[in-house]
Amino acid sequence: MRKLTFMELALVAMIRQAPRSGYDARKEFLSTPVGRCSGSPGAVYPALKRLEAFGLIAGRVRNRDSLRPKTTYRITRRGEEALRAHLTRPITRNDVVWHMDDLMLRFVHAEEILGLAGSLEMAEELRREIRGFSAEMTEFTGQVATRVSLTAELALQHALDTFQVHEKWVSNAVRRLRAKLKGS
Repeated sequence: MRKLTFMELALVAMIRQAPRSGYDARKEFLSTPVGRCSGSPGAVYPALKRLEAFGLIAGRVRNRDSLRPKTTYRITRRGEEALRAHLTRPITRNDVVWHMDDLMLRFVHAEEILGLAGSLEMAEELRREIRGFSAEMTEFTGQVATRVSLTAELALQHALDTFQVHEKWVSNAVRRLRAKLKGS
């Protein structure tokens, strides 16, 4: 099976929390700050059909004889396995640089699927990767700052500041998860 898109993963995770129809999923995408997920029918319904074809969710049609039959989806065992596999996939430098939104979606669902210990492990791995890339960015910025235009220097500084904020956030997440795990 191919790697799932951000929207497909968001849908599987959402349906894992509670069975939903396509309309329910659309409403949630439109009314919450999920961000990258479109609530348009042209995005949600085809994604649900693909997930059903992959066997990750199963739909049940209600009011089949009405003018508006409604399909409600629930997660399957295979969907649970795919979600767990996605959450436990190693975090890479590439993820940190290009897919922070996917990492945050993984983190949102980590505790409910992996537990506190698994969430802590994920946060520690994320912190290692962020620290590594932040150190690379710091070194690179120092090397080229005097040889690039002011706007290029400012853009590099923005990237560096962003990763320092990510590092601060994940260090706090690690601290809080450790404290909660000790208190359990």
